[in-house]
Amino acid sequence: MEKFLSFKDIWQYYDDMNRKQFMAEDVSSAINSLPEECQSDKLFFFESLAFGFSENNDSNEWGTYYGPRFTFTKKDTGEEVYSPDIKQVTKEMMGHWEKRCSEAKNPLLKMRYTGLVLEFKKKLFNQEPDYKTVKLAHVNALLEVVEKDYCKYEIIAFDFAERALYLAIGYRNKELQEKAVEIYYDAHLRHSKEDMHPGVWGRIFQSLIKHRPYFSKYEKALLDEQVARYERLYKLAVEEGRKTDRYVHVLSDQVDLLGDYYHSIGETEKIEPYLDSLLESIKTAIPVRGGMWGQGMIQQLQHRYRKYGFDKKANQLFIEMSDLGAMTLGELKTTEYSIPLDTERINAFLEEALDGNDRDVLLYYLIQYLPRIDEEKKKLKARAEQTPLLDLVSTFTIDSSGNTISRVGVGPNAERQKLYFSMYENMRFSIPIMHLHVTRMKEEGKMTTESMMKLFDNSPLITDDHKEIVRRGLEAYMKEDYLVCCHLLVPQLEAAIRRLFALNGANIMRPKANPAEGNEYLSLDSLLGSKDALLFMKEDLANYLRNVLTDQYGWNIRNQVSHGLLGTDNFNFGMADRVVHAFLMLSTFKKKVVEK
Repeated sequence: MEKFLSFKDIWQYYDDMNRKQFMAEDVSSAINSLPEECQSDKLFFFESLAFGFSENNDSNEWGTYYGPRFTFTKKDTGEEVYSPDIKQVTKEMMGHWEKRCSEAKNPLLKMRYTGLVLEFKKKLFNQEPDYKTVKLAHVNALLEVVEKDYCKYEIIAFDFAERALYLAIGYRNKELQEKAVEIYYDAHLRHSKEDMHPGVWGRIFQSLIKHRPYFSKYEKALLDEQVARYERLYKLAVEEGRKTDRYVHVLSDQVDLLGDYYHSIGETEKIEPYLDSLLESIKTAIPVRGGMWGQGMIQQLQHRYRKYGFDKKANQLFIEMSDLGAMTLGELKTTEYSIPLDTERINAFLEEALDGNDRDVLLYYLIQYLPRIDEEKKKLKARAEQTPLLDLVSTFTIDSSGNTISRVGVGPNAERQKLYFSMYENMRFSIPIMHLHVTRMKEEGKMTTESMMKLFDNSPLITDDHKEIVRRGLEAYMKEDYLVCCHLLVPQLEAAIRRLFALNGANIMRPKANPAEGNEYLSLDSLLGSKDALLFMKEDLANYLRNVLTDQYGWNIRNQVSHGLLGTDNFNFGMADRVVHAFLMLSTFKKKVVEK
């Protein structure tokens, strides 16, 4: 790295028309390496901030092209901290940047200064930047950078080409628009010869799809190029697919581009053959990559079929994914954990837990294994702080056939997804202790069919015509016939919850689309996720029942049982203990006696 002793040294080095392939970060590092006496000057603050902002950051919190390079949250206050921060920009600083717009010779520097003034002057000080010296100068600097290969990486050159075209369109400057497209296309020809770099050759085609009227001169040539590349990649994917999957992934990018293009011009019938050929390529590579990879790729392809309106083809892919299920499950590895148990403490806990009459012992058991939502949130937060990188990784859940059911931690409800999945994991980890507790209660005669049925004496939630079903479910539990137990009790648990809502005056039904046809039941998940659930059950029980019964990011037992998604082995003591525990929790609801 060059040694700089003053700003004059820096500008002499970087503000040279022949100096190419450096980035804002390089200038920023040079400024920050200046001797300490230079860093007390306000010029240091103005310039270090100028090159501190990151480019192409439109999704940032300020909605500007230039955004913070780093964002973090203060642990104690939750306050968002930005580095650099837009609030640090002053009018004096803006004046300095405007002066540098006209002084800078190197197009990379001119592009930076004009861009900062363009983005921040109006936003911060409500002053319109000058059209000629800022707006046009910025676009021309961008184009010069692209045309003369000033960029360190070609992918960044395409970022600048796209921005130049976007701004030229916004300024309604036809001459500038034509110039931007021409320079963009010439840069594409120079840098897009390698088929295995879709991030490079796909950029201009994405711009064409977005701004098609401006690319009419080059549209046919670009389309022919993409089709020819598709044919080369498809041939390689089929011929080499049993050795490597590298061509399939690039082919999928190519198919996406052609699909989006034909969709944008209303010729969707041309897309289906491309999708079909991608399916063929995926199938070819499955023997070398395995069932799990195949399921993931076919699931993505399913989304593509649906995106372009081929729903029937998308639905047929469920068969393909199910057929790969056995292979997928066979590829999974079991991870075993050895957890040392403090026998003395466990025995002391159980001795205390089993002290009392049958009812007291059962009620203590119910309270002991009811997850507290506040505690679950604390556990999740602690885990995220201890393993921050792991917290960023998405978790996929699959059913007993090997099909992916959900992806945890994505979308607007990511935090709730992670909370429910964490609750589910914590309940799974507690299975051994919970079952030991159940076993000891059974051995000591505290948990019997009769003692459990007695909890529901005078309960308004179990009607007389349902009590025999409940009894048989509990008898099956005592006999360790968990398959029968779960199949009998899960529907009764749902019926009791619906009755609880109805008794409290909540809607459990809604009119059909045609009210004349009658009503239909609201889903159990919508009931458990409603404000009424929090009102009737309180937060802990409402979240617990939803997790155990209906939420796809939790245990989801009700839905898996109802839809026939579970195999025989899934109906084990771990599941049955939770089903019975959740069912017995409803015994704590008693009918209120209203004094007249």
